[in-house]
Amino acid sequence: MEDFVIIRFAVLLFSAACYCALSSIAVFSLNLLNSLTKLFFMKKFYVDSCIWRDLIEDRKAGLQPLGEFAFQFFKKCVEKDCRVYYSKLVIDELLKHLEKEVVEDAFKEYEEILIFVEVTKEQVKEQYFLSSEKGVPLGDARHAILARDNGCLLISRDKHFLGLEDLVESGRPEELEF
Repeated sequence: MEDFVIIRFAVLLFSAACYCALSSIAVFSLNLLNSLTKLFFMKKFYVDSCIWRDLIEDRKAGLQPLGEFAFQFFKKCVEKDCRVYYSKLVIDELLKHLEKEVVEDAFKEYEEILIFVEVTKEQVKEQYFLSSEKGVPLGDARHAILARDNGCLLISRDKHFLGLEDLVESGRPEELEF
């Protein structure tokens, strides 16, 4: 009789262990699925320096509150767990107009959603070709290439990007729907 109880107890333990293992696999699978879904459906934006300046300087254009548009854009990016890409060129352009500490503070405010991207030699070559072919400034050509190559929507007010619509989709912060 004791052997029967021990065997039955062992079967129960084995069943419980299998259930726990399957539960762990199911939880792991769901977590993996959620992560992959986020990765593939996460909104990604490459933000041009003019939008950063709107935010930092709280700029206005007539009655348009450009700073508020930029602030609301970044706020929604944080709320929706979007990713905002930037490059050294964005930083360099900002430093032409703003103090280093001011730029650093603005980027620290949103560091959890920011992704820094490097430019490759191939992208530099392409920017020269694109600039010459489309008649856009070199910097704008680089921004467009970086946005395209990282699967981002380019956020800017710069009219030069209208000539690059065949390369990358662009928009203004206030035009976006999240």
